[in-house]
Amino acid sequence: MKNLRKIGLGLVASLLSVSLVACGSTKEEQQQEAAKQQEQQQKEQEGKKAKLHLQEKVTALEEEYDNYMDGQEYMDHQDFGSFKKDFNVLAKSIKSSKLLDINDTEKNANSLKYLKNSVDELSNTQVINADKRYGSAKDVYEVAMGEEIHYLLQYEDVHYSHNAMNSFYEKSKPYGKNISVEKSDELATEGIESLQDVPKSKLDNLKESLEKYQSNFTDEEYDNLNSAVLNLSSSLDSQVKLLQHLTMYYVSDGMAPEDLLDNAINDFNDAKSTIDDFEKQLGVEISDERYKNM
Repeated sequence: MKNLRKIGLGLVASLLSVSLVACGSTKEEQQQEAAKQQEQQQKEQEGKKAKLHLQEKVTALEEEYDNYMDGQEYMDHQDFGSFKKDFNVLAKSIKSSKLLDINDTEKNANSLKYLKNSVDELSNTQVINADKRYGSAKDVYEVAMGEEIHYLLQYEDVHYSHNAMNSFYEKSKPYGKNISVEKSDELATEGIESLQDVPKSKLDNLKESLEKYQSNFTDEEYDNLNSAVLNLSSSLDSQVKLLQHLTMYYVSDGMAPEDLLDNAINDFNDAKSTIDDFEKQLGVEISDERYKNM
C-alpha cells in the first residue's frame, strides 16, 4: 500500500511537471506569435507610408508634366530634359526598365501612366525597398548627370576627332602656312560656335542638375562632382579663348596660346580623373559609345 502511494505520488508529480512544461511552451509560443504580428503590423504601416511617399512623387511628376505641356502639342526640349531626369530617378527606384529617352508626346504620357500603375502595384516589401532607394546618389548620377558629363568628356578632349579645336587644325592642314587670315577666321569662328553650342548647353544643364540634386549626395560626393564640373567649365573656356586667338578680331587678353592649351588639357585631365574615381566608388558604368557618330 505504501509502495502504491509512492507510485501514485510519482505519477502525479510527473504529470504535473509535463503540464507545467507544456504551459510554459504555449506561453512562449504565444509571445513569439504576438511579436511576429506586431512586426508584421509595423511593416505594413511602413509600407503604407512608403507607398504614399512614392505616390506623392508620381503626383508631382503629373503636375510637372501638365505645367510643361500647358496646352502645347509638344514639350519644350529644355523642359523635357528636366522632366526626364525626375521621371527616371523615380523609375530607377522601382527598378523599372522603361526609362524616358526620346521626347515623344504620346510616349511621355503613356510612360507616366505606366509608372503610376507600377507604383500602385508594388508589394509591401517592394515599396519599402523602392522608397529607401529613391534618390540614391548612384541613380541620380546615372540619370541626371552622366549623360552631360560623358558628352563633355568626349567633346572637350582635344585629342578627339570631333573636338572643335581638333577639327580646326584638321581643316586648316591643307592650307599649311599659306592659310589666309580670312580662312583662319572662318574655321576658328566655326569652332567657337561649336563649343558654345551643345557643349555649353550640356555644361549649363549639368550645373543646374548639380544644384538641384545636391542634397542627394554626401558633402564629399558633391565636392568631387563640383570640382569636376568647374574643371570642365575652365577647359571649355580655355579652348574658346585659344580659338579666339585665330580670329581676325581677336583682342589680346595677355595669355599665350601655349598656356591656354596647357590649361585646357590639364583641367580636362583633372575632371576626367575625378569622374573616373567617382564612378568607380559608386559602381557606375556609363558608355561613351552613343556619342561616337554625333
